[in-house]
Amino acid sequence: MRPRWGRTGSLGIILLQRCDPAGVVTHKFIIHHSSFIIQKLLLLRFSAIGDIILTTPVIRCLKLQLGAELHFLTKTAFKGILTPNPYLDKVYHFDKEIDEVLPALKLEQYDWVIDLHHNLRSARLKLALGRPSRAFPKKNLEKWMLVNTGIDWMPQEHIVDRYLRTVQHLGVHSDGAGLDYFIPTDQVVDLQDL
Repeated sequence: MRPRWGRTGSLGIILLQRCDPAGVVTHKFIIHHSSFIIQKLLLLRFSAIGDIILTTPVIRCLKLQLGAELHFLTKTAFKGILTPNPYLDKVYHFDKEIDEVLPALKLEQYDWVIDLHHNLRSARLKLALGRPSRAFPKKNLEKWMLVNTGIDWMPQEHIVDRYLRTVQHLGVHSDGAGLDYFIPTDQVVDLQDL
């Protein structure tokens, strides 16, 4: 008898099926995701400065609530915003193409990829990694309608809360502590020197 695994539902439910040699299901086991320890996650946000800072509550809440190893992928121009963040274990970056770091990312074998950018580039990366993922709903149509017609279909929810909904299926919730920005130690200035 050979077990087969399959993921079902939208809330991180795992269905384990045990089949006989003919492939007929003989047993079914349903396990909620919280039964598993999430060990390593990759967060994606390639640009820009303000948007990356708006993801910092997600980083903090994931680290403090799951205790998982957190990696972040961004463009090289923005790595300086993230490298001093004590809640991140590793920051990957690329100049022009994700292919620059793809081999290293594949070796990591992430438990989840959390896509806070949600564009064609991040979709290609998630496909190449072949790991479970969740993506932030960008609301492009709603933004277009607001900018071009003045019709406001945007959700009445702060973007940080929308980012946090992307990890809600992992049992992570807002801690209400706001945004983070960490100054690199080599750039700290003593106020007495000013």
